[in-house]
Amino acid sequence: MATALQMKVYTGTGGATESPSSGSAINFNFLSTDSYDSAGTDVVKSFVSRPTSGSAYSYERIVRVYFSGNTAAVSSVKVYAPSLDLPTGVSVNVGVSSSASSPLNTVSSVALTPLPTTLGTAIDITPSGGVPIGGGYTKYLYLQLVVASTATVDGDIGKFGLRVSY
Repeated sequence: MATALQMKVYTGTGGATESPSSGSAINFNFLSTDSYDSAGTDVVKSFVSRPTSGSAYSYERIVRVYFSGNTAAVSSVKVYAPSLDLPTGVSVNVGVSSSASSPLNTVSSVALTPLPTTLGTAIDITPSGGVPIGGGYTKYLYLQLVVASTATVDGDIGKFGLRVSY
């Protein structure tokens, strides 16, 4: 059996709601609401507006990867966004935690580093001891969209790929 990966999104109190319940998340839109946008359409009505001063923040997007069918332990799982091309005044910050918490739409206490765009600077989400043979979850990856008042657009930034390397 080949190794399979599924991306999961966490929302709600304590980040306790895993979506989707089966299969892999097809998107993780940065929204002004704490919800999983399963159809990819909520971003039209729940985008992060450009503020008149300072910065506005999406709700943290908390994700992790579930491995299944791996015949060897996975000792290095890294994430980066090679196609990330953001407009002026818009950024995506990331961070890692071993636990989920209630997503914030204020400055994150976890997602504090710019999202890496190369494998050499990728963020490590490997759990302590690695992903065991047969499968398991990575650590939680926190992502947050930041829209400054100087942004040239509101917070609907289009699509970019999130690459998982292991």
